[in-house]
Amino acid sequence: MLVTVTGWSPLKKTSRRRRLAFQSLAAAATKYDISLVITSPKRLLGLAHFPGWTSSETPGKEWRRKVSNMNRQTVIYDAMYLDDLKAYQISYPHLLKAVAKQDIPMFNPVLPSKSTLYELLTQNRIRGGRLPRTITQVTPTRVIQILDESDRVWLKPVYGSGGRNIVMIDRLPNGRYELTAERYRGKHLHQEMDRQRLVQFIRQLTTYRQYMAQEHIELGVTREGRKVDFRVTVQRKDSGAWGVTATTARTGAAGSVLTNYHAGGRIRSLTNAHHDYHLLNSFGVTPSDLSHMNEFALRVARRLQSHYPRLGILGLDVGHTPQGEFYVYDFNGRPGRDILTDDEVVQFMDCVAGYAKYLSNRRLD
Repeated sequence: MLVTVTGWSPLKKTSRRRRLAFQSLAAAATKYDISLVITSPKRLLGLAHFPGWTSSETPGKEWRRKVSNMNRQTVIYDAMYLDDLKAYQISYPHLLKAVAKQDIPMFNPVLPSKSTLYELLTQNRIRGGRLPRTITQVTPTRVIQILDESDRVWLKPVYGSGGRNIVMIDRLPNGRYELTAERYRGKHLHQEMDRQRLVQFIRQLTTYRQYMAQEHIELGVTREGRKVDFRVTVQRKDSGAWGVTATTARTGAAGSVLTNYHAGGRIRSLTNAHHDYHLLNSFGVTPSDLSHMNEFALRVARRLQSHYPRLGILGLDVGHTPQGEFYVYDFNGRPGRDILTDDEVVQFMDCVAGYAKYLSNRRLD
């Protein structure tokens, strides 16, 4: 049985894309011959018996309420996104503890801070690319040391997504510093300051939120001068092996320092573009580059899996520099599906059900 934990009911009026996700998951569960129940953290807290929704004979078209019982083949898919976590901030942590206590397979696990992940990933080199130089213990002194060696550094929250509260700092020739942020506390920040004021800013920034400092990676640009990077969405399949679900080119808004879709960027699927040379060239890559970045992303995912065995979904942000180097400079254990095409959403849910079947079978071994 595949129990999907989410803050949304399949009966609730919602967007076409969310309906597609529910329908695709139901169809995939039927394909892999695994029963599907959708429920919330609060409803699942009882574990032994819990209410939820199951699909009708036509997968995903109609849903009915049902009380289900846990069994030896039960696997839980954690589909809690940011808004869901806010809505269930009391019951969700209790559910995680209860599931861990009973050793019920649950994927995708909540990953630790990005600073912890960088420390794990940089212990040994990963073939095919690099991770940016990253300082996980941010102090004004260490940030200024980096700026004395290079002209630009990024300060990033160790928890966060969508480009929120990321600050770019440039060292100016006159001994001053320029700060730029496009989603800093919900506002645009563009400010010049001296070293003393910068020290105060960094102290204030890190008082209530943990940050890491990261070297600047020079991204490629489109003909229009927009910065471009790539989101590679990888998942484990019914064999337990990793595969690439989607490769998405992301271009920043005009004049933007970010490429995030929610920061005004644009997206274009490259998943089936290996032979579309014109399209690939518009983003500064070749078919060989596309294959290379996908393989690099898969190696990073396998490395993280060695530390988090039930990791099954990962979104990796890959930068391709003008010098031809590949960098993974961000990752997300809850990659958003809003940048995926409809076909990619269907494939995403197929992998969810397939990996759940894999885990379910392993429970019986």
